[in-house]
Amino acid sequence: MERCVKCDMVPDPISNMDNDNFFRKCSHCRLKFCQICWTSHMSDLTNQLTNLSDQLKSAEECLTHKLANIKDQMVQVRSHMSQFVERQVQELRERELRAVESAEQMVEHASMKYQTIVDAIDGTKRDLNVKISQMEPDHEASTYFLQMHKKVSDILQDISKWDDIRMMFNEDEFRIEMNTTDVGEHVEHDEESPDAEDNPLEDKTSVVKYIISRNFKPKLSWTKCPRPLGVFLAPWTDEIVGEQLLYIAGSDILPFPEIFVSDKWKHCIFVFSRHGVLERVIGSKGDFDGYLRSPEGIALGPENTIYICDTGNDRIQCLNRITGQMIMQFGQVKKTPKMDSSQQNTISTPADLQSPTAVALHAKHIIVLDSGHCRVKIFNRMGEKISEFGKMGTQKGQFRYPEVLTIGPYGFIFLGDSGNSRVQIFSQSGRLIKTIGGRGSSAGLFKWISGIHVTPDLELILTQRHVGAKSRRFSIMHRGQKKLTKNFRKMKVRCSDKEGKAGNSAETAADLHDDDSHEDSEASGSETSSDSSGGEDLGSPPSFKVAMWDLNHCDPRKCSGRKLARHRLIRNLKLGQRFPGLVLTPVGTKTVSPEDREIVENAGIAVVDCSWAKIDQTPFGKMKSPHPRLLPFLVAANPINYGKPCQLSCVEAIAATMIITGFKAEAQWYLSKFSWGHSFVSLNEELLEKYAKCKTSAEILAAQNEYLENAAKEQEKPGPDWPKVESSESED
Repeated sequence: MERCVKCDMVPDPISNMDNDNFFRKCSHCRLKFCQICWTSHMSDLTNQLTNLSDQLKSAEECLTHKLANIKDQMVQVRSHMSQFVERQVQELRERELRAVESAEQMVEHASMKYQTIVDAIDGTKRDLNVKISQMEPDHEASTYFLQMHKKVSDILQDISKWDDIRMMFNEDEFRIEMNTTDVGEHVEHDEESPDAEDNPLEDKTSVVKYIISRNFKPKLSWTKCPRPLGVFLAPWTDEIVGEQLLYIAGSDILPFPEIFVSDKWKHCIFVFSRHGVLERVIGSKGDFDGYLRSPEGIALGPENTIYICDTGNDRIQCLNRITGQMIMQFGQVKKTPKMDSSQQNTISTPADLQSPTAVALHAKHIIVLDSGHCRVKIFNRMGEKISEFGKMGTQKGQFRYPEVLTIGPYGFIFLGDSGNSRVQIFSQSGRLIKTIGGRGSSAGLFKWISGIHVTPDLELILTQRHVGAKSRRFSIMHRGQKKLTKNFRKMKVRCSDKEGKAGNSAETAADLHDDDSHEDSEASGSETSSDSSGGEDLGSPPSFKVAMWDLNHCDPRKCSGRKLARHRLIRNLKLGQRFPGLVLTPVGTKTVSPEDREIVENAGIAVVDCSWAKIDQTPFGKMKSPHPRLLPFLVAANPINYGKPCQLSCVEAIAATMIITGFKAEAQWYLSKFSWGHSFVSLNEELLEKYAKCKTSAEILAAQNEYLENAAKEQEKPGPDWPKVESSESED
């Protein structure tokens, strides 16, 4: 029986009143009330309406306050935006001033070259005033005419290089560029001319003019060196030969006869006498103060100090070259577990270095080649950075995989730009003075510069490796002295990886290097580099950036990304750092296709180096890119996941992307660093050819699905009907 929800009253049976007449139903709360309670319920609803009105009024006041707050915030935002715009305008003005200053330096550079050519013209005019008819005999007159004709032809050729000079503004990089080669670079002067300068190295200005005007042509090229690396000219005179000796595979020397050898594979510095007798060893393998990991370039300082590129630890260490005790360091500084550097009375300065490979000293400055960042960085003697210059690229003033540098007269920096196969000469302010060489195998051209030395009279001595070939050589460029063409000492240095920088070594030190005892060879197993194979085509290095986010999921001894980093073929990115190019990631939204070629060429490739077993733990949100991509179906050839579909290593993913986007030679360059690299291409040859012929991601997916469908049909086909063979045990 129904009751009133408030008073619990029921209809009186005597009055014969039905439920519809006794109860009133509220359309708001869907409840039934008796006639008496209904009046009270209506009163309550009326009071609630009053409360709703009060709430609306309060909400209106709150909304008014919020609007006022938004207006105040707008004023603050406009003020902040104005300040930001002013800062941006100020920064643009500063960049404008720097660009104009750089352009003025270009004009000054061109003016100096112009003056050099004008001087050559004036000298030639004076020579032409000599009357050939007055010269006897006739042979002398004809010879003089030929000499003058050649000089005039050379001058006219240099002047013709000025025809296409165009100065333009690069909006992307906000700088003014000149779209021409160095004008006046090849103006030749007769060294015996009476008008030549008596001392071109007298001051800094004359040195600049001298470097710009001179041709650096090889005077000697020797191809009997097994993998030459560093090189230096000894400051002492050999007792037997009676002249200075040229040490091949050298690093640095002292005024008194000691040879310092950086051994990348033994993680130490060997010190020899000039007769090749081992005197002492500096350092051992480790990460803490005074310990080394794959050291490369070294430089000897005052007060018994030695500056070492601790390449594997991304730092520069200054040690006492007698005791080996650390004095100071800068770079990726690590603390020892026992005491920090302040308790050891040493100096430790943090600096952003990645795989430094060369160091040199000049005055109070330390010049470091930061190969990982493709930069030259200049520090003071406390390890504080003063300036830096350079970037990754192929244009003048840019580097690709630089390995070596040295300091010439007046502090000029001679840098071996190995990836671009040239030598670039800079002032310490970063101003490009001259470029020498280029890629090639003929005289004056290079493959891979591995050592550089400059004598006080601007003799340039280079060693180079011919990538993919067994022949190695060194060259003496420019004003070669005759005694250097005959007298040198070959040092027996053995190194199982061509990327190593063994440094100096002497004949009696040959047994210190055993290929079979290489630590990295033992650790890397089947990932040992195959670069030593004779005439194999190893491709060519890329002109674009290659990078990775390393999440430390993999075994460092087996990780292909780590090996590429050790060879300085890939750049490490930090979590949160944005990469502008194409990124291979499991969270990609589109498949790699040939239409991505422009992205790769302009901005590069990056890969996420994570373990497939820890894919759920990977913070993909911290690895951002405007071009995330997926790879199509491919089969792994690396020893860890051989034969497994889609579980590629870093180098396989990078190589596959390069092949699909049309950079096959670059892919071969990376795969050649691994003994199994060729297996990846042969295993996926059919697929890679199909993908490379596609144009878009949709076509790539269609080719992938077609391949998988055909493979599935092949598996469904019945095999041959072999006769059944029943085996029975022999009675014997």
